[in-house]
Amino acid sequence: MKILFLFCAIGALAVSAFAQKSDAPSPVKKAVPPVPLDAVVVRETIENAKAAAKSGNVTQAEQAIVALNRAKPDTSAYSMETAQRLLGLAEQLAREGQTEKANALASRALQNLTQAETRAKNAAGQAQAKTLAGMIYERYLGDSAAALSAYQTAAQLSPDTATQAQEMAERLKQADDIVKAKIAAGGK
Repeated sequence: MKILFLFCAIGALAVSAFAQKSDAPSPVKKAVPPVPLDAVVVRETIENAKAAAKSGNVTQAEQAIVALNRAKPDTSAYSMETAQRLLGLAEQLAREGQTEKANALASRALQNLTQAETRAKNAAGQAQAKTLAGMIYERYLGDSAAALSAYQTAAQLSPDTATQAQEMAERLKQADDIVKAKIAAGGK
């Protein structure tokens, strides 16, 4: 998992650097490229956040992990990035069998997604936050009703995410129907 985070960080830097290169003069001032993060610093930061999460201190884990964020604070992108980083930690803890702590991180990620949705400047950003929230409700918190609601809201918000959100909602409905049918048949 550490290697995955490292590759993601390197990939993001490469994409960022590539996107900012241009030979043509531009009247718009280019943003200063972010300073590359040292791999050791990234690994230590993730380990510190993970240790805080394991000790039950979700706030400290979040404070540690946001040091890796590239987006500007108090923006939708920053809140989305924080939620995604918290989910990465939650996934690591879930794989280690620490589901309660993983769920606590997932709940904090939901709080960040609510902020992302509020701060989003367009429906596509709101839909992206809702889709990720639906996934958290479904995979981490086991709340299929909240997940379905989030997916349906995302589908209504933006045509860009509608197909993905509708597919996720339909898959969830089908799974729910199967469970209900089994319960109605006496659990067989």
